[in-house]
Amino acid sequence: MKKIFTLSCTLMKICTTQGLIAILLTGIAMAHTNHAQVLDRVVSLSVTDASLDETIHVIANQAQVKFAYSPEQLSVQDKITFRADQKTVREILDEILVTRSIHYAVQNDGLTISLKRIASIRQGHLQPRLPTVEKNSRTFYSGVVKDVIGQPLPGVNILIKGTTNGTTTNGSGEFSIEAQEGDRLVFSFIGFTTQEINLAQQTSFSVTLLEEARSLGSVTVNAGYYEVSRKEQTGNISSIAAAEIEKQNVNNPLQALQGRLTGVYIQQTTGVPGGGFNIQIRGQNSLRTGTGTTVNGNLPLYLIDGIPFTSESLNSASISSTNLKGGNPLSTINPNDIESIEVLKDADATAIYGSRGANGVVLITTKKAKAGSTKVNLQLNHGISQVARFMELLNTPQYLAMRKEALVNDGISIDDPAYTPMMPDLKAWDTTRYTDWQKLLIGNTGHITNANVSVSGGSANTQFLFGGAFYRETTVFRGDNVFLRGSGKLNVNHTSDNGKLRIKFSQLHHHQQWNS
Repeated sequence: MKKIFTLSCTLMKICTTQGLIAILLTGIAMAHTNHAQVLDRVVSLSVTDASLDETIHVIANQAQVKFAYSPEQLSVQDKITFRADQKTVREILDEILVTRSIHYAVQNDGLTISLKRIASIRQGHLQPRLPTVEKNSRTFYSGVVKDVIGQPLPGVNILIKGTTNGTTTNGSGEFSIEAQEGDRLVFSFIGFTTQEINLAQQTSFSVTLLEEARSLGSVTVNAGYYEVSRKEQTGNISSIAAAEIEKQNVNNPLQALQGRLTGVYIQQTTGVPGGGFNIQIRGQNSLRTGTGTTVNGNLPLYLIDGIPFTSESLNSASISSTNLKGGNPLSTINPNDIESIEVLKDADATAIYGSRGANGVVLITTKKAKAGSTKVNLQLNHGISQVARFMELLNTPQYLAMRKEALVNDGISIDDPAYTPMMPDLKAWDTTRYTDWQKLLIGNTGHITNANVSVSGGSANTQFLFGGAFYRETTVFRGDNVFLRGSGKLNVNHTSDNGKLRIKFSQLHHHQQWNS
């Protein structure tokens, strides 16, 4: 038997600093301060003679954030010409929105930025009002703003009524403002009712804001894929991001969805890499289950970057019907190339894609080029797989002892020649041999090798992303069963200085092979 010794190494872009950052981000998420994380994202963009709505779309696409606002309330007549190179979202919004009397705040989900016009501010940033009375007649008032369940609300706008003197709450919902006794503070936040508080001798207090359900219908959500009023969204959409996919060592994106999406049933029909999957979205809709040569009538519609992708296996008929149990087309896709996966059900699927979406739609969005300094990402890992536990079976001596005991219980002598033909395992066969068939058939060690390399970067006008990947996995079965996959990607985006010319080029190439 030929033995192969594999020297493996893992080069991963992980260092002590990144570990500390991961711990810090975990603490931030628990403390509800993801708002700073969204506003501190660094982007580069350029707009020329664009409307406010178009500018918001550019910011949303570059920063990968969502905006919620009412287009009627934020009607702005003047055109926007703006260019930012490696600036944070906070700096960009301060320069574009605050000067137009538009207040922004991050909602509780930490991913959506709400926009609202402040009628009491006519121009410029919020500036403290110069004191017009003696200094000893003014006092600092402080407190915390919370919702009805006691969670702090960051980004709440606080104004002294009738003036432009104001402030906002920090990430913990706390605020501090200089005012006079008898002034009236106005607390406003998108999605909550406005509340007014009269200032008295008590300088520290807590404010609770109530949710405003009526504002739900007037909010337009920009999710990148489409825009719709929240009250008009009739379908059910589930999604999973790249961060969740990268945490799992999977060779098929469908494996990352198992048990994570409501109403989506995913069953792996074989443990062989590259094997088939049974996927049903909201149950079975057809009696054609795909057995034998019958086409499966329950498969969803797959779209990769908006382009329809086949639902049937790409493998040859002989391989698909034996080892791979039909195979699955998504096994040709490198999970590391995926940015997000969305699953559309019922109304959303059929309204957009018609009868093709009757079994649901799986939208796969691949990673795109982003502006920034040139980055090289190299990942190389190797692992092994073995059967965790074997069944406890009798060995040869134990089996022979059981057989002899059974003969004794039946009153049959092992030396009686009349019964010799009935006991070949005791008389004719070699009673000293023993073969553990479990270890012989499924006792091999499977090896998994996964390598990914990519180079990305670019300016505000031109961005690029290219790379390649190699995946190899063997099985625990006897023989040389090998699943191979190679992939390459190229994405180039270019936008002219005036924003009127946009060129996007994207290409994915995948090749898989099963050797048995």
